[in-house]
Amino acid sequence: MSLYFGIATPQANPTVEAECRLLFPWAATPCVMRLVSPEQDSLTRLRHYLQVLRGAPTQFDTLHLAALGFACTGTSYLVDPAAEAAVVDEVSAALQAPVVTGAAALRAGVAALGARRVALLCPYPEALGAALRGWWERAGVEVVALQRLATTTADTRGIYALTAADASGPLAALRQLPVDAVVISGTGLPSLSLLSAAMDSAGPPVISSNLCLVWELLRQSGYQAWAGAEPRQIAGWRERWEQANR
Repeated sequence: MSLYFGIATPQANPTVEAECRLLFPWAATPCVMRLVSPEQDSLTRLRHYLQVLRGAPTQFDTLHLAALGFACTGTSYLVDPAAEAAVVDEVSAALQAPVVTGAAALRAGVAALGARRVALLCPYPEALGAALRGWWERAGVEVVALQRLATTTADTRGIYALTAADASGPLAALRQLPVDAVVISGTGLPSLSLLSAAMDSAGPPVISSNLCLVWELLRQSGYQAWAGAEPRQIAGWRERWEQANR
């Protein structure tokens, strides 16, 4: 019998579904809902996605979910934490299942690593990058460095044109710094090849939004054996990724 995990992803994001399918054990099925917003301004659209999440109980109807992941980390950096918590609690109660935001999952991943000093890598425009830094600092984590990846447009949809190769050089530079971990924020940036390569090389651990979201969903739904003690220990994900890329 398959377990069903809901994933709410921004409307044009091509990365979340592909990575979650490989991160989840085969016995778990990710079921995706699209966060659709008419807003043209990127930051306004990200804020609006939190309200769109309220439609999850209708979208999933009678499908029983083990947990639901909000796969849009940028939203959490922009909205009032109390407002976000209220929506999360509302949707969780309606679904009768845990609801996990991508940003909360990243924070849990950093805590599991025991990291206090981090470097941040993100594909965000300047304003969202500043909000990202502030969010982590308010969480009591020291941000040693923040590296933004350039996109072809100021619209956050430009993130979806980036590849792992675009991030490999900046990531390598950040891993030379005296930090406890490097955090890749942004569910639209392909990260699994970066994570796999980092696990085989010297330097601080690297975690990403999608990795941590799946890990925290497994933990919140009670599947600790699949999750492992920290995000990179999700059972079998590297083997699934390698098989898919042969």
